[in-house]
Amino acid sequence: MHVMFKSRLPVFEIRLNGDHKDIVLIKGNEYECENIPVEGSIRLELPEDTHVKRIKLSLVGEYNVEFYERDSQGFIVDSIIERLCVLKVNWSNLLSLADGRFLFGNFGDDIIKYIRLKDMEKKSHSLEAASTDSLISAGSNVVNPYVLRNGTPFSTQQEDSSSQQQYYVLPKGTYELPFNVCLPSDTPESVEGLRCGEISYRLNCTIERGRFEKSIKSSRHVRLIRTLHPLSMNLIDSIDITNMWPGKAQYNVQLTRKGMPLGATVPLTFLIVPMVKGLELESLDAELVQHYSTRHSKGKSPVFEEILGKQTLEFDKSKFQTDKWEVSTNFMVPESMNKITQTCIIKNDIVLVKHRLRLTIVMRNKEGYSSELRANLPVFLYISPHVGQVLARHYTIDPKDNSFVHDRKKDYILFEHAASDASATPQDQEGIEFEEAPPLYQTHIYDQVVSNGGNHNNNNMMSRSGTPVPHVSESSARLDDYFLYQTRLGGTTSLLLFSAETILRAAAGASRRSIPTYDEAVTRRLPQGSAEDMAPSYSVSMAGGSSTDI
Repeated sequence: MHVMFKSRLPVFEIRLNGDHKDIVLIKGNEYECENIPVEGSIRLELPEDTHVKRIKLSLVGEYNVEFYERDSQGFIVDSIIERLCVLKVNWSNLLSLADGRFLFGNFGDDIIKYIRLKDMEKKSHSLEAASTDSLISAGSNVVNPYVLRNGTPFSTQQEDSSSQQQYYVLPKGTYELPFNVCLPSDTPESVEGLRCGEISYRLNCTIERGRFEKSIKSSRHVRLIRTLHPLSMNLIDSIDITNMWPGKAQYNVQLTRKGMPLGATVPLTFLIVPMVKGLELESLDAELVQHYSTRHSKGKSPVFEEILGKQTLEFDKSKFQTDKWEVSTNFMVPESMNKITQTCIIKNDIVLVKHRLRLTIVMRNKEGYSSELRANLPVFLYISPHVGQVLARHYTIDPKDNSFVHDRKKDYILFEHAASDASATPQDQEGIEFEEAPPLYQTHIYDQVVSNGGNHNNNNMMSRSGTPVPHVSESSARLDDYFLYQTRLGGTTSLLLFSAETILRAAAGASRRSIPTYDEAVTRRLPQGSAEDMAPSYSVSMAGGSSTDI
């Protein structure tokens, strides 16, 4: 006896494995990351013993293009509206196979119209149907063995075609059916917020039952988010621009990192040196300029430009010196992906998005006339799982056709734990706006240096973490004093500081006494009982005539 369901099961969920429930996080571009694993499971709760023909799953990457083509005078001459596909992975039956198979979107695949994709699916389906026709004509025997609840229940039958049947019987209970696939490293990331196109992903699961029984469907919206690789130069490179307003003023603008996380507070530093009397700083403005274009089956769109996140930067004139004006302020990167899109160059220039930060310095002379100085900084906007709050589109599922509907009244927070950091004040956020990156060489002045006597010379200098930093003398700040060797003397470990001259002189003396030449080494006879594979020990003469291995 089996039950007939009208529309849905008590529990029918598509789940993704990982820390982010609806997000597949990719670290780095296609040249920095390896293939992208996507793993998850289908959770079912069956109230009764159920006859199932198959449980199908598909991962679909949809690319929608929509914009107007205009002539040189700005009049609309054509409208481009296309629904294309960038990825299609199928799981023919999760009851017998957990590995997905590419229908489209593997390495070398570009974009394809859905009409052609349907033709490819029909050919693939006809091959599968031909392999099962002989089984159906032989009789629809029902499979009812012991069923594995957490895993692929009938994986042992996928290699033996004679044991495949038309229907499976799943005893009542809860099931976890796993699925997995490894996407290529150049898989396009999710793109939303552009006026001319977007890329979105979804997982569709269908439970096919008897001939006169309605199939049960479920869908889930999935995002493929690329973030910066931890060793990306965008997390290390700073921007420093110096320019001059001839005969009026000289200015310098500094940005700590080229990479700017969406929804984060970014520090900016200005240094303005007036060259004439009577000049006053009237205002500082900042805005992001977004350039983007898309490609479709017939060609390429023009390059669009948008001005986003315009802000007036705050500063305190009372702190200005007479001969120079120093300003340390902050710029808030927009957080909503309905208004801004991350910087991205998707394979074959399907979507191309670039950004620059435009800064405007407004100064007024003693006659009361205002003048503007502008600086354009090339920046890289990215989505960080650790910093900033990023708001994306919230989708609901239409129960009629199981399609996605954009709910404009709600926003979806991409990374919940990052929201708590973004809710702090800009002062509290200082020091956490950016990803951790390797320290720059210039920051070696904050390192603790041990003097020749082994004692720290403490003063009032504070490190970035707020702890006292020992005094760095002029002699110890030289490059040749940054050789620290760890030696073991008298059973305890001590830290000794040697200059480059001392090390080279000691090494030269040691080489004359204990390091053989190549000819001597190959012709030298070893004493009886010595180990032939033992490397020679290199020693350095220390003060007092003793010798210590390094």
